[in-house]
Amino acid sequence: ALDAFERALALRREDSQLFNNIAYLTAKCDGDLDMALEKAEQAVKARPYRSEFRDTLGAVRLARARAETDPEQRQLEYDRARQELTLATRFGTTPSPHIQLAKLEIELGNYDEAREHVRQAGDLNPNATIQGEIDAILEELKGR
Repeated sequence: ALDAFERALALRREDSQLFNNIAYLTAKCDGDLDMALEKAEQAVKARPYRSEFRDTLGAVRLARARAETDPEQRQLEYDRARQELTLATRFGTTPSPHIQLAKLEIELGNYDEAREHVRQAGDLNPNATIQGEIDAILEELKGR
């Protein structure tokens, strides 16, 4: 799929949706996170109020935080991920950024914040896949 998006981008060099899709797939498939960041930032620059673009940029930042070995850089990436995901929640009405924020907050030990994001995701009429993620996060939060 990534190859197809890259071929399409060769034809449509300014397509922000393609930038976003490439960034998302690259981050999701443990690819080159620097390239994913570049593409996600290009998408956000072109369409700064698109919730799904901010969501992808937040996901890339979260992946970079998880991969970072330097504690200060890791925290910086977590902070940037939180910022982008929070913007995504303000610009849109999908549960995805709340799910990602819940996972981020769990990783940082902020369990009450994670619960709040799970609640908000649940309030946004999640589909069965997202509901499965919500249930898994709630299970992880039990006893915390």
